[in-house]
Amino acid sequence: MTRDPPLYPGLPLLGSLLDFRKDSAQLLLRAANEHGPIVRFKVGPRLVILVADPTLIGEVLLKKHTRYVKQTRAYKMLRDGLGQGMLTSDGQVWAKQRRMSGPSFSRDQISGLAGLIVEGASELGHKWAQQTGQVVDAVPEFHRLAMRIAGRAFLGEDMGPNAESVRLNFDSAIRLTTRRVLSPWATPLWVPTPTNRRLKTHLGELDRVVGGIIEQRRGQADKGQDFLGRLMTATDEQDGSTMNDQQLLDEVKTLFIAGFETVSTALSWSLYELGRHPEWQDRVREEAQLALKGPPSMATVQALPVTRRVFLESLRHYPPIWAVGRNPIEDETIGDYRIPAGCWVFPSPYVVHHLDKYWPDPNRWDPDRFLPEVAKTRPKHSFLPFLVGPRRCIGEHFAMMEGVLIIAALAAKVKWQTIGEVRPRPVVTLRPAAPIQLRLSAAS
Repeated sequence: MTRDPPLYPGLPLLGSLLDFRKDSAQLLLRAANEHGPIVRFKVGPRLVILVADPTLIGEVLLKKHTRYVKQTRAYKMLRDGLGQGMLTSDGQVWAKQRRMSGPSFSRDQISGLAGLIVEGASELGHKWAQQTGQVVDAVPEFHRLAMRIAGRAFLGEDMGPNAESVRLNFDSAIRLTTRRVLSPWATPLWVPTPTNRRLKTHLGELDRVVGGIIEQRRGQADKGQDFLGRLMTATDEQDGSTMNDQQLLDEVKTLFIAGFETVSTALSWSLYELGRHPEWQDRVREEAQLALKGPPSMATVQALPVTRRVFLESLRHYPPIWAVGRNPIEDETIGDYRIPAGCWVFPSPYVVHHLDKYWPDPNRWDPDRFLPEVAKTRPKHSFLPFLVGPRRCIGEHFAMMEGVLIIAALAAKVKWQTIGEVRPRPVVTLRPAAPIQLRLSAAS
């Protein structure tokens, strides 16, 4: 017999709106611990349903993925800025984009980027090693490093004087988009409110820079073998079509979100925890100084098992994609629960990753959770930083290679100690709520 999910208590009319605006990730975790794996919330006029069970998340994102679409408020607002890239599109549009982009993310294609990643991280490590005793904020440092790597990997260039502008405009666009998502009074982007005007300015600058690179590349006979070059020459195996400039612009902006925002956030949290756990930092350093003696490749990641466990545990504790939204296109059931059409369904990696049913003492940071003999005891879909199903992150292998190699290359050259404690703040990604301050010294 089906039933309604339990309702989380809230205020008249507003429901849980104010709680969502304070800290939505902690609200969802508290609700799951108090009421179980599926919980209803009234958020103003909307019905929001948390899904925090690995099997039930598999129903939404894998078994019934065609019945749940990306028509939530957050995705509509992301489309305002990113257009119809793979992150925001649905149905046949998404399927075509996936077919055309997929070959660019094969292991063979991304393995060739390992040298670029280690080169950039080693340069940052060398700079930090010269700053012994100084304190740096990890977040903007990793934004710049990830931007440089993303520029060279996706666009074939460092972006030169435009790099800092792109970084700052992306950062501002994400913050303003989050404000629009959380505001009950947000208007369509065409309405000239102060927030909308600022957001359009930042988005226009991004389109100008990235669109200019696309236009310049169009005029070259050799399109190159970076992601942009391959996307320009890719054809759909079903109808033989290629991407027009608007499609390319949307896809490249989406790639930047995946390859810049999420990875830099995950790296910031990884160094935060390593700076609080010097014993793990020493193990990573010892491993890295051996593994990075030769030319790096995808295989190098396998020679860094300790570093890999560190990165995986940071992805568990601080998953950049902390929740995703879906709309059922008609009345559905998840397990034994009724899910009405049009509500917002929120599968949450953050919540699943912090339930002691699957992760004993979940607030403790412990990379040994990912020892092979330990990991195999957990249920399927209990670890999902890249989601599951057909919409699983297309850049997963690139992100893992980038994260592991950057941590190792830095640890080989520099030591750091974390100053203070920082809490996560759920915006579009799970960002730090305050600067992550690291005191630096050279590695021995």
